[in-house]
Amino acid sequence: MGDFTSDVDTLKAAFFFVSAFLGALLGRLESILVSDVYGLILLAAAAVPPAHVWQRLRYALWIVLLMFLFFPLIAPTPGAGLVQAARYGGRLLFIGFMLAFLFHELPLDHFFRALQALRVPSVIVWLLRFTVRFGELAKIEAARMRMALRARGYRERSFFSLSAYRALSRLLGALLLRTLARSERVTVALRARGFTGDERLPPFPPGPPGERWIAALWLLPLLLLLGWEGLVR
Repeated sequence: MGDFTSDVDTLKAAFFFVSAFLGALLGRLESILVSDVYGLILLAAAAVPPAHVWQRLRYALWIVLLMFLFFPLIAPTPGAGLVQAARYGGRLLFIGFMLAFLFHELPLDHFFRALQALRVPSVIVWLLRFTVRFGELAKIEAARMRMALRARGYRERSFFSLSAYRALSRLLGALLLRTLARSERVTVALRARGFTGDERLPPFPPGPPGERWIAALWLLPLLLLLGWEGLVR
């Protein structure tokens, strides 16, 4: 779909949401496997690096593994459980592929502007922005606090240790209190500047003509899979 700049970022976000919805509607195992192959083809066509894909999928793969371990135990037969795990795992992998495709060369700021262009309420867009920002700040603050603990002689252990968990629980409590205090300061500062949550982000300039048709063509394989499932049923 080319280089995503300007208004094309909005099309990329819209493509992700529609494709993820269509992929979740697939019910037959054959269709889900084909959708996964299609997701890999899409990633290859967009030249998404394998490291970027792995970053988006590393946690999802653990969930898929747990599905294959757990579903055979609760299903009527182990074979039925494996099929069920393959269905849910295949859908999860497809959504992971679409996430890797979405955030490849797409800054978070452009993603939030794309959400706003898709008529997502401004309050929700700003809430997501602040959530991401405070997540980054909490990670930095947690790293500083762990460094301070190590400077005081604390040593992390790989096995269960009551003293270690007690120290980490204090760390978590202090981190939550610092995050809450920082959020209150930010709230006061925003209100002092007249922030209401209805502010609009700068819109994208118009994108190249014909990009909407290209995005629609990329959705065609998923629509054909849904149509084939309807005929088979």
